[in-house]
Amino acid sequence: MAKARYDVSVGESDWEPLDDSHRLSGPPPEVARALPTTAPLTLPTEYLGWESFEHLVAAVVREVEGAFEARVFGRRGQKQQGIDVVGFFNGEKARVYQAKDYKKYTAANLEKAVKEFTTGSRPFESEHLIVMTTADISDTEIDNKLHALRKANPQLTIELCGRHQLSDKLASHSRIVTRFFGSETARTFCRVLEQPSITTETVAIASDAMVRGPVEHLGLQEDLEAARRLRKDQPAQAA
Repeated sequence: MAKARYDVSVGESDWEPLDDSHRLSGPPPEVARALPTTAPLTLPTEYLGWESFEHLVAAVVREVEGAFEARVFGRRGQKQQGIDVVGFFNGEKARVYQAKDYKKYTAANLEKAVKEFTTGSRPFESEHLIVMTTADISDTEIDNKLHALRKANPQLTIELCGRHQLSDKLASHSRIVTRFFGSETARTFCRVLEQPSITTETVAIASDAMVRGPVEHLGLQEDLEAARRLRKDQPAQAA
C-alpha cells in the first residue's frame, strides 16, 4: 500500500495568522437548516408515583383552576370517602378530586370511583367530583360510562381528566411542569415559559438603587464606615 505523501515545504513564515479580522474567523456564509422539532402532546405522567400525583393534582387545583386553598385530604390509612384532594373556591362549594395513579383506566374504574363517593358521607357537601388519572382515557366505553353516570347523578357534576386533558391544562404552566417533571421537559413541552412578573414597585426600587448606589439605597453608610475603620487591624470582622 502506497504511503500518503505530505507537503512539508511550507515554512512557519508562510502561515497566515488567524485573528478576528481573518475571513475564516467570521460567520459562515449560510447556516444549516434547523432540525424540525415538535413538542410532545402529553406529559410523562406514568413516571409519577401516587404521592407525587396527588400533590400535582393539588397544584393544578390551586394554580390552574384558581382555588384559594387546596389540600390532600386525610393521610394514608384513613377512610377518605373516595376523596384524595379537596379544593376551596370563593363563592361556591368545595370541589373534591380523586387522584388515580393507574397505568390503565377503565369504565369499571370510573363507575367504582363515582359509587365510592356517592355512597359515602360526601364530606364538604360537595356537588362537584373530578377524577384525575395518569392513564390515557381515550376509550368509547369510558365516554359512554361517563355519560351514563352523569344522567344517573344529575345533582352531581362529574368530570374525568386523563393524561391528555391534564397535559392540556398544564401546557402554559411551565412552573408546575418544572416542579414535577423537570426543567428540560418544561422547555420542550410548554408553549410559553412563564416569566417572573415585573411590577411598577420592582422597577422603582431598581431605579432608586441605580441612582443612589446600593449602599445608600440600603441604608448601610454607617456599617460601611465601621468596616473601613476595622479593615487594617481586624480584617475578618470588617469583612
